Amino acid sequence: MLTVNVLGHTYLSRQGVPLALPGKSLALLTYLALETRPTHREVLADLLWEGPSALGNLRTELSKLRGLNIWLGPPRAPLLQLEADTDLMHWQSRLVGAKDWVLDDWLSILRGIPLSGLEDLGTPQYAEWLEGQRQRLDDIVERGLREAWDYESQLRQGGLVRIKQKAEQLGLSWPDLPDLGSAEARRAAPLHPALHQTWPSGLKWEPDPELVGAIGDIALEAANAPQAVLLGGRESSGRRMAVAAATQHRPWLRVELAATRDLTQFLSAFIMQLIPQLPEERRPDFRGLLADPLPEDRVGKLGLLLMELGQPVLLLVKNVEDLSTNLLVSLGFSLDWPIEMLFVLLSHPLSLPRLSMKLGQYLPQDRLHVLEMPPLTKERVVVESPQANVLQALCRGEGWLLATREQLPQPTPALPAKVKRALLLEVEQEVPEHRENLIKLARLPMPFTQAEAQTALVFDRLGTVRQALALNLLELVPEVVEVRMPERRALVAPPLKQMAFFSELMRQALAENGSSLDDGLSLAVPTFPLPSLNPLYELMVSAADVLGAGLPPLGQRGTARFAGGYFMHLEESVVRFYRCGSGKSPTLRLSWLNVPAGEVEVVGRLDHFEAADSRDFPLAVCDEHGDWSTDAAQLSGFGWFKLRGPACQGPLHLSLRAKEVVLTIRSLTVGGQPVAF
Repeated sequence: MLTVNVLGHTYLSRQGVPLALPGKSLALLTYLALETRPTHREVLADLLWEGPSALGNLRTELSKLRGLNIWLGPPRAPLLQLEADTDLMHWQSRLVGAKDWVLDDWLSILRGIPLSGLEDLGTPQYAEWLEGQRQRLDDIVERGLREAWDYESQLRQGGLVRIKQKAEQLGLSWPDLPDLGSAEARRAAPLHPALHQTWPSGLKWEPDPELVGAIGDIALEAANAPQAVLLGGRESSGRRMAVAAATQHRPWLRVELAATRDLTQFLSAFIMQLIPQLPEERRPDFRGLLADPLPEDRVGKLGLLLMELGQPVLLLVKNVEDLSTNLLVSLGFSLDWPIEMLFVLLSHPLSLPRLSMKLGQYLPQDRLHVLEMPPLTKERVVVESPQANVLQALCRGEGWLLATREQLPQPTPALPAKVKRALLLEVEQEVPEHRENLIKLARLPMPFTQAEAQTALVFDRLGTVRQALALNLLELVPEVVEVRMPERRALVAPPLKQMAFFSELMRQALAENGSSLDDGLSLAVPTFPLPSLNPLYELMVSAADVLGAGLPPLGQRGTARFAGGYFMHLEESVVRFYRCGSGKSPTLRLSWLNVPAGEVEVVGRLDHFEAADSRDFPLAVCDEHGDWSTDAAQLSGFGWFKLRGPACQGPLHLSLRAKEVVLTIRSLTVGGQPVAF
């Protein structure tokens, strides 16, 4: 299909490949493409040539076009017409705000002043027609840009910067950018709709605002000196989306590459991804780098060209575990260039400690920032599923986007294939020599002792336990996980004699690797009688009573993970506790050291509870003189509850113990005064 490209320097292309044409032929085709109607030969001849030889000149041009297989009609036909698209048609067909609309792609079609290069190619009548068409195209482009401006004005500033820059390149008068103010204001601004990801399961989510803000602040520092971010997180945890949200305020040249040990391959891939984003006149300089046989020389020349270009560069590198020493040296060298440049290196959690130390040997310490994806929380997802299902999916997914998505719309104890594959790949990349030993450990009852591990591994000659503890594959687990509140500081009480897998998902992936259900793995959930409610407690289960007005706020937002796989998420108005584990459950106990005497009131909701043995319970509150427990059956079959009981002055403890639990606390008060989380 032929395309006449008029939104900038005018040229003809066939299936995206430019065709070389004489100037008169291009002027003729442009006229027919924009008029979109059959035109008489004599009219065309008089527009493009003066004098008695005009028709003969037209026949010559038509013959040249036929040699390129471009036909404007049958031979000697009086009316001529061109069947072709224009880039204007493509630009207008991309509706602003539509699902497939990408601002940068849409703006890239606008290459410059419309119909450039056709001046002085015809008669004064053609020049008059050309000026009228140029004004018409300017009006169309300005209306489209203003529509995009209005759309982006409801979102973040990044799109506005790029629209204003493009409008000024085209010579259009444009308003000033709105002021988003402080970094806090930028973080609070809503995300571009393209940065709200929707999965086929119906799960819609947005990146964590604190992480987006942190990356955004580093991106702002890159304006003064290049910066590098080592971003840890599992596959499909939303790392790219977080980077996109954080960097949308600048017109970055964006390149995404997989790490390689070959510097020449890496540079070639970088340059080839960069070239389509460059102005036409700068592309030959960068293409010339591909012919340079020495990669070290190519690095220096690339830096000089990027300096001359003067545009910010964002390089995102995945599978960073495979970076070679030569490539790390080159990255360190490029961080000294006077260029606005941001490197984002994606790592999985197992490799994060090792890579942060390794990168610190080659990259300047003040330019290297180590960040990690926080767990997904309920406030960042929207899905058309019952709330209990969503919370249970977050629990069993351990706050990992991929695992949560795969658990919807109906959570299941079975490990989804995509999740299992991603987890086993982490092990293969970081500790392949320990894989078989880790499988043996994963099949032990949790938690297990050092002696039990030695027996299973035949004295552990490879040091698997030591290596797994160092990588956070395993963790030491106390029987009671003590947390001092409101600092949320975990207290360690040695000696710790038992250990378990840090991630139940990883344990399950390893335990099921190469096994079948008759290998001794049981997926059945045992049931146990639960303890009865202490009569000192009054239980109220009226949702209307629970959700009454005037409940105090719970404090700042954040996420904490404690030993034994317990997560505590402080969201806007609630605290949520999750655990997904196996084997004997440790107890999580939150302690406030000195609270006044008075009536304790806990308002909350229980959405999921599974016991490992008869000692498990979903909630207990006690002062130094008593222990008041509740069980799932007495919390109205899961749902909202309000608990009341007396407390003496002194310590107050809130505890839970479960194989799996999703517990929400809406408020905790003593004598009517809020207790801070």
